[in-house]
Formats: sequence, C-alpha cells, structure tokens
Amino acid sequence: ICDADNGSLLWKLFCVAFLSCSEGRNREIEGFVLVQNYIMSLDAVLLAEDTEGTLSICDADNGSRLTQALRGAAGNVPPRGVALLGSDYVVAAYKEKPVLHVWSWTKHSQPALRIPLPGKASAVSCSPCGTFCVCGIEASFYVWEVASGRLLAVVSHHFQPISVLCFTDDGSHLISGGRDGHVHVWSFSDVLSKSHRGEMPEPVYHWVHHQQPVTDIYCGVSGRRARVFTSSKDGTCCVYELASGHHLCKLIFESSLSAIALDPVELFLFGAEEKEHLIRKVNFYKTDLIPSQNAAQEGGDGSKNFVCRGHTAAISCLSVSMDGTKLVSASADGTARVWQVLTCQILHVFNRQGPVSFATVIRLPAILSQPHRAGGLQQKPQSLAPLALFQRQLTTTATASSSIAALETCTLHVAQAEAQARGPLTGKQRTDYFRKFVWSCMEVDAKNKREAGNSEAIKSSSLVKNLHHQLVEMQKVNRQLLRKESQQVIDSLLKS
Repeated sequence: ICDADNGSLLWKLFCVAFLSCSEGRNREIEGFVLVQNYIMSLDAVLLAEDTEGTLSICDADNGSRLTQALRGAAGNVPPRGVALLGSDYVVAAYKEKPVLHVWSWTKHSQPALRIPLPGKASAVSCSPCGTFCVCGIEASFYVWEVASGRLLAVVSHHFQPISVLCFTDDGSHLISGGRDGHVHVWSFSDVLSKSHRGEMPEPVYHWVHHQQPVTDIYCGVSGRRARVFTSSKDGTCCVYELASGHHLCKLIFESSLSAIALDPVELFLFGAEEKEHLIRKVNFYKTDLIPSQNAAQEGGDGSKNFVCRGHTAAISCLSVSMDGTKLVSASADGTARVWQVLTCQILHVFNRQGPVSFATVIRLPAILSQPHRAGGLQQKPQSLAPLALFQRQLTTTATASSSIAALETCTLHVAQAEAQARGPLTGKQRTDYFRKFVWSCMEVDAKNKREAGNSEAIKSSSLVKNLHHQLVEMQKVNRQLLRKESQQVIDSLLKS
C-alpha cells in the first residue's frame, strides 16, 4: 500500500502464495488488521480557535494533540475561512483583518507567509491540485495562482457578500453561495480563460431556491456527475444534480441550518440546527426524510433519523471521517466534539478557551505521520511547493501585451543608443539605461493617471452640478403642484 500523493510505501503485505494454508491465513489476517489500524490512524482533526487565532491538529481516535499549535494573529476565523493548500500548506483568513495566513506543516510557530488581501475574506477555498486559491471578498471572488501570486480573475455576480466557496473533487467547477440566498456554479476553466481575455464569465447554473443566506455547501464525489447539497438560514437543505443542474429535492428542518455534512457514500445527511444547538441525521434511503418532533428521537441504530445533543451554543462546522464512522462538530461553546455515527455517542471532547469556529477531518500529513510504526519505510522530507505574495492587479491580455510592448520599445531605444555611440554599451550602461527608461515610463504613467483623475473629478463635479440643478427644478415643480392641489381642495370646500 503506497501513498497516492508522494508514492511513499505505507505498508508491505506478506506474500502468502508460498506459505502453508494455516500459516498464510493467520499471517494474512494479522497483516490486514495492522493495515486497517494504520489507515484509520490517518484521520486527524484540524481545529481553528477564535480567541488566539491558532490552528491545532488532534488525533481523531484518542483526542491527543499531534503537533504544536499553528499560531497566527488573534482574531475570529470565519467558519468557511480555512482551507488546505495542496499537501504542504494550510491557509486561514480573519474577519477583522484583510490578510491571509499560510502555514506549512514543517513550521508551526509562525505562519510561513502573511499575504495581504484587497479586503476582508469571508470564505476561502483552494483547488484540489493546490495550484489556485480563491477568496470571497464582499460580493466578489478573487482567483490567484499560488506559485506566482498572479491575480487571474475577479468575478462579481452576487448581490451580497459571499458566504461559502467550494470546489468539485476534480477541480473542474467552483460553487459559490452568498448571503443573498443565491448559489452559482462556475466552470473554472471558463472563469480563467474569459478573465484573461478581459471578459466577464457567466455561471453555468444559477440556483435561487433559498430565501435567506446560504450557510454551507457540500459537493460529493465523481466530479461533473456529483450531487451538490446547500443549506440556508431558512431551515432548508436543497439537493442538486451537477450534470444537469436539476433541483432534486428540498429537506425542511425545524430551524435554521448553520452547517451540513455527508458521509463519503452520501447515505446520511447531518444538519446543524441553530435553535437548540443540535445535529440531526437524515437517511436518504428512507421514506420519512423530513424528521418531525416525534420522529426525531435521541439515539438510533444508524438506519433512522436521530439527534446528537451536547453543544450549548451555535454549531459552526461539521465534518465526517473518511470511513464514515465519526462525525466532528465545532461550536461557539468552546468545544469540538467527535461523535460515533451509529450510536450517537460522544467519543471525545476537545475543550478550548474560546469559541471553535472551524473543525474538519483531514488526512494526516505525511510529514507528521510515522510510517515506520506500521512497518513502512521512512522517507526523506520533500521540498515545499513554491508560494508567493498575491498581486492586486488583474493579469489580462491587455496588461501582458502592454508589458511586452514596453519591453520592445526599451530594447529599440537601447539599440538606437548603441548605434549613436558606434559600439555596444557596457552592462552597467545598459542597466542604467533600462532603469532610466522604466522610471520615465512610471512618471508618464503617474502623470496620465493624475490627468485621468482630474478629468474624472471634473466630470464628477459637472455631474453633481447637473444633478443639483435637476433636483432644484423638481423641487420647484413639486411646490407648484402642491399649491395647485391645495387651491383645488380649498375651492371645493368653499363651494360646499
């Protein structure tokens, strides 16, 4: 059994073909148990604490902390503001600051990079390949290339701030949900190509079945053939088919939903209700999909709807383990709980000093795992993926062509200078010439911007004067109409 990401050997099974029947069977069972226990131990819980603004990784089986806290700036982390960036980094945004913190799994004390953003990010998502990072800032989402830091796209299609972003498992589509209750499905390649040409991309699907803000989005497996689940504060959960865009069904809960999660085979849906701070489980393959007050019994055998109780404050995030046996919930009561799905019992409680805004089950990073305990081979640490600060200027065909044109013009001027000097320029002279040319271009660009700003100011002042004149004229007309109406009323009263 090997790691699908880096190819490292996790466990070597015995070959039982040349062993006796009894010895081979015992050895095979022993190897299977060891492999199963090791794969189960790959589940870890990633928590985000609001008081200190730190992230921590804990074991999902015994609740022990696996690494030191990933410390950042003190502040609240949005429930959808944490994402894994490939297999090397984890990123987190903050509600109070327009900054994105990036940690590597090798260094826990300080963020590997602090990236300033154009605004405060309310949602963060990264492509499964780890190449792109998408941040929801106000009613727009920004797409950056992580290695170079280039801003590839800025898309505005929501009427209110974006609350959640989600990629499909193959990275072909991006799903955005906003506080306006709308859910948009985007073809990610279409977003990149049209933004590069300076065009505004249009969503593939536009779903408007929610009446209040969208709180969470879950996208299943199989890429284009996946099903999409959305939750809202109106107490409904909608199910869509990504291939056709059809609205399959709507589940109605007793109160508003703050988070949803599904098991890997999409058999059970878990919804966090805000009214009583409970988690309700729905079986999609039963006739009684919508639980009532009488049907929502505590406990259960795994085939009926049941309720998980224990939190005393709002639940912000839900996540299911890879084997579908454990459910993790984060709450503002300062705890994160691990539930057993079948019996609805609490396995572990992670107590924190402040509210826990984010919790998810992740695959334990290879650098933190110890394969030699299970008989695997110890691998050398690999180099981290490149990471750069994010740019604020959109990279389009126009900007690229203007840069190329400027470079060609500068090269032409250098050739003319060499022709006048009747000889090639030295390296220092060429560098000085390029520097002077760049500074002159920057001065011309700044002058053009000032002139454009002055012209815009003149246009805006003239527009304000025009609007003021129209307002005065409308006030005169309103006064005349009021006098006329008043005179008519007085005349009718006198005649009567």
